[in-house]
Amino acid sequence: MQRADLARLDGLARSPAAPESVLLRILTGAEGPVRGSVSDRDDVPESVCDAAVSHSDREVRTYLAVGRGASGAQRARLAADCPNRSSRAPGRLLELLDEPETMGAAAEGPALPLTAMEAILAAAGIP
Repeated sequence: MQRADLARLDGLARSPAAPESVLLRILTGAEGPVRGSVSDRDDVPESVCDAAVSHSDREVRTYLAVGRGASGAQRARLAADCPNRSSRAPGRLLELLDEPETMGAAAEGPALPLTAMEAILAAAGIP
């Protein structure tokens, strides 16, 4: 994609007038940070959240986790909907705690398990 294309797509992704169908096409067809602009809107439509939560690219899921437009309920869905879940990892939210660019936002997640909260406190030296 050309730089001008990316700039226009970014503008569309941020436009409050962009319908869900346009946002979904950007989320699934664009590349890089432009996809993050879809999650950095004032609100993220449920259908777009659904697509981001189930997206195969971790980067897209991360954009939703840290984007300002995702509601607490949407972040909880992201944490709960982990196809590779094991007994030690209750969701994608725990993966995001280890990423420098997402750790703060992940710690804010309403679905963060108490054990993870306690581990964060212990790692910071807070008894």
